[in-house]
Amino acid sequence: MKIVAFLYHFNDVDHIVPVLWKLLAQGHTVTAVMLDPDYNIEKDPRLQYLRRYDNFELTFIHRALLPKARWLFSCRMKGGIAWIVRNIRLAFFVSGISTRWAIHFLKQRSPGVCIFEWGGRASRGRQEFFRACEVLGIRKVCLPHGLNIYINPDMTAEMREVLRQGKKIRISNRHYDAYVYQSNFHRQQDIALGMDPNVSHALGSARYYPEWQKIQEGFYETFQPQKDVANKIKTVFMLPHWEFNVDKAATFALIAALAEHEGIYLVVKDHPREAEGLPEELCARLSARENFESVTAVSSVSLIKWADVVVNFGSSIGIEALLQNKSLISPSYLHTNTTIFDTTKAAILTRSLQETMSIFNIMKKQLARFAVSQESKQALCKEIIYGGRNEHDVLGFYSDLVTGKKG
Repeated sequence: MKIVAFLYHFNDVDHIVPVLWKLLAQGHTVTAVMLDPDYNIEKDPRLQYLRRYDNFELTFIHRALLPKARWLFSCRMKGGIAWIVRNIRLAFFVSGISTRWAIHFLKQRSPGVCIFEWGGRASRGRQEFFRACEVLGIRKVCLPHGLNIYINPDMTAEMREVLRQGKKIRISNRHYDAYVYQSNFHRQQDIALGMDPNVSHALGSARYYPEWQKIQEGFYETFQPQKDVANKIKTVFMLPHWEFNVDKAATFALIAALAEHEGIYLVVKDHPREAEGLPEELCARLSARENFESVTAVSSVSLIKWADVVVNFGSSIGIEALLQNKSLISPSYLHTNTTIFDTTKAAILTRSLQETMSIFNIMKKQLARFAVSQESKQALCKEIIYGGRNEHDVLGFYSDLVTGKKG
């Protein structure tokens, strides 16, 4: 089968590339279109891995729609210029001109299915291609661009307001022929928000499926810290997206306490969705120490491979730490949400700064690491990686859904 996939950001590349790899390995032809013309495909090892296949094509949105007007599709513009560009783009769409370009592009490749990442029919530059699929009668499958770890649906102030008003914000997603979630609890959350249960599927996580996770481990160079880490607990702190009911002051206090602990070497990793990092004053003060550094571009996979301990409470990247058999600490007091790590106890849960620091003191004194029980790991993996089922070929399930064998 011929397949066209539309990608936008680091995160959806992370979660969709494993599916594309499976499809390529099965002999299907895949074209990937980057909807951000400024995305650096040359520095993305996941996309470079797919380029090894002769049945893989990689291109950009402007090459598909208007090669000489890359600026029209830029995601980096701000202010008045961005407003002007958006309205020019909208004019092309409303007039039908850009949709005709999209139709021509798809006709050239004659796909049996198009893959989009989570979102509505007009999200993140896809509107021409979505409309073209409708005109040409091409199946539309929507795959995850992240992994929701939150058990409570009101994980942000915005979602609390949505729930309070009873808005059905997922109704626009009904336009897909299939819409995929990793877990049943996330699927049920979206059904309550208006999603059509008949097109909703909980298939598990392609990104954290062990077959792919082991392949991806080999993509990234070994992390080299800037300073001496001898005799220290190598610790990575994954910054959260702040809007997810996070206590920023308490988070900064914990980071400072960890950085000021002589037995710890602390690396703070910014959130991959370009969320706000540490305050400049705090980062400058801590960076003056010999046991602290802050990183942005370094792969989380590399950092976890280097680390002894991973501190994470607001991201699915904690699953990577568990799969790499690293100590995972979740300071649950730093936010008011409930996560899959809490309900399965698949992390060392701490309820205060003092309790968190005591864990590190014990590890330093006894030269030991705290491990999550195998039972808790298995409970988390069943719910998140295998979609509530026993172990099975997750990527095979994705491939069958995309190609229409199931679902």
